[in-house]
Amino acid sequence: MKLKSVYVCSNCGETSPRWMGRCPSCGSWNTMNEDVVAEAPKAGTPAARQAAAARQEGVTTLTARRLSEISTTEEKSRILTGISELDRVLGGGIVLGGVVLIRGYEPLDIVRLPVPEGFFYAVVHPDIVVSTKQAREVLPREVPLHDAVTQWGNVGGLVAGFALGDVALIGRSMHDVVAEPYRKGFIPGYDVLKEGVLAEGALAMNIAGSGPSIFALAADEAVAQRVAQRMRAHFARPGIGCKIYAGRVSNCGARIVE
Repeated sequence: MKLKSVYVCSNCGETSPRWMGRCPSCGSWNTMNEDVVAEAPKAGTPAARQAAAARQEGVTTLTARRLSEISTTEEKSRILTGISELDRVLGGGIVLGGVVLIRGYEPLDIVRLPVPEGFFYAVVHPDIVVSTKQAREVLPREVPLHDAVTQWGNVGGLVAGFALGDVALIGRSMHDVVAEPYRKGFIPGYDVLKEGVLAEGALAMNIAGSGPSIFALAADEAVAQRVAQRMRAHFARPGIGCKIYAGRVSNCGARIVE
């Protein structure tokens, strides 16, 4: 196996094939640290064929496959992307379903959490563009101690909620004071939408990653459906198209339902 060096920013995760004094993504200085990864073998070589054969145990290559051909019943079932760095960060591939806690990266420590019964979601993906680079740049470089303590408490409550199957505790803990206050400005009328979503009975609402998708959690399917429709109406008023989704949070992963 041939190894190569990559440089990873400890602040934002940006990677580069060579060392740089300043991260090109987040602009931080002296945060590019060397990491050694396996270099993907060239197509058609014996090493590539051997790697492809080894991937069959997990799930496959990057070629399209029918869902019926993918096992989602085994605890260790994963989809390998074929991108060595990504598969390594994911702990061996994409986990099919459930909630996964990445406790640490050095070394990688992944904990799979159970999904409670009676746990529903509503998601809206508005037709707007949010640059991941800009979403990173708006985050503060330092977090006040008060906010840090609040965030730690909410993370602990979130994990405990999943472990105990306490949907209400998950909702109370889904309160982000580190990223949401700074990233919500990219989404038109975010505060108004959140107020309306909570008024419909949702447990919580937040931004998915850097956005623009927004998700809400609910303890009732009817509430999740109402919330999704409210999300659609919110973006329709200023003429912004969107896609909405609602349903039960699954612990089984991707599968054919019809």
